Amino acid sequence: MARLSNQQRKELRALQRRLPLCSWEYRGEERFILEYIAFEAQARKLWHYYRCRRKLVAESESPLPLQEIKKAMEHFDMQVRDGILELLLDSKLTKRGEKSARQLRNGMVHRWLKEDCREAAERCVKFSSLFDNFKESVEAVL
Repeated sequence: MARLSNQQRKELRALQRRLPLCSWEYRGEERFILEYIAFEAQARKLWHYYRCRRKLVAESESPLPLQEIKKAMEHFDMQVRDGILELLLDSKLTKRGEKSARQLRNGMVHRWLKEDCREAAERCVKFSSLFDNFKESVEAVL
């Protein structure tokens, strides 16, 4: 296990201060999108730090690989409840009513699909707790 450097912790804290603020005033699908953006920004930054542990590499714009995010969280000793990362990132969860946050986000961002918007709104409370748990895991090492 490794620790984040002082500079990395400083950058993550600054990122968290810049993240979109979500309130329950937003409709479910809007809230979901904002919370997903916040989650993805943090996960992408952690993945970057994990990839840079041996040499400096550019931040990637590619999709977040579930297994690599898991490895990054383990590497930095970040505790996240079992199954959370799968529910947020697993590309195999494509069945209606069981889609991962990533799958819903894709359908919403690229085509604003009616069914995905509805599912995101219906599952917004559940996803909000998952996003919060991830953020708390990050904050715990800052």
